[in-house]
Amino acid sequence: QLGPPLNDFLNDVNPQTLKSLNAEFEKIVPNKDVQCKIQFRGEAQTELKDQGSSANANPLDSLPRVDISKDVDKLLKKLGDSKWEVRKEALEALGGLLTASHNRIAATGLQELVTALKGRLKDNNKSFLKGCMMFVGNFATAVGPNVRIYAKPLIQELVKNLLDKQAVIRNETIVALDKFAAEVGSETVINIAFPLLNQENPELRQTFIPWILKNQDGLSKVDLRAHIGVVLSILQDKMKDIRILGERLLEKCIGVIGTGPYVTALKDLKPAIQKAL
Repeated sequence: QLGPPLNDFLNDVNPQTLKSLNAEFEKIVPNKDVQCKIQFRGEAQTELKDQGSSANANPLDSLPRVDISKDVDKLLKKLGDSKWEVRKEALEALGGLLTASHNRIAATGLQELVTALKGRLKDNNKSFLKGCMMFVGNFATAVGPNVRIYAKPLIQELVKNLLDKQAVIRNETIVALDKFAAEVGSETVINIAFPLLNQENPELRQTFIPWILKNQDGLSKVDLRAHIGVVLSILQDKMKDIRILGERLLEKCIGVIGTGPYVTALKDLKPAIQKAL
């Protein structure tokens, strides 16, 4: 019934046993048709009553979330330390807070952490940067849908890492974006990141346009008229492969808002470009 989120409650299982369990879990398809009725007792029951919450189809949605803000405050200074080893130590401690909370944390009191993470997402140490992106993705999962209030600054900085020449950094960025999309919807990620595609950067365009195409269902909820100029810019890219990606993206966008807005926008371009497009 629970599916993969059950793993969040198995943090104290030894690694070898957990590996075997995960191999078996991967064979299981959660039965979405089964409505799971649950009952809480003791402190959990009291907290749920105070929140006015009720159990629904996914029991995890009704579990109380842990306020880690006070513990986080103690780590902020170390997270900004000039020594990367100290920053790494703080990041590992933050990861430990998520694990100890069964990856279910409250969104309250975390603005300073988000500001600090935004700064660390442009860290010069690639090893630390990779770990930071992993944490930010896990942070989105742990906060859940309420991570929406912190999404814009974190997603903007994440997407800038798609400019990186190292494939491992770009791949880690995509993993983190997937986790944000799972919580706040792919349309939120696309709306925030779309303007960055205006940069004529092959790594960014070759990585993020396919991500949009993979999540094309979200385009129907995106303000595509605000990004018309970006799409026309991609269609004029120097690289043929990127222009082809731009054509595929244009096709999906036209499916939502039609050709009219793009034809109108062509009038601002040079005659030769207008003709080609």
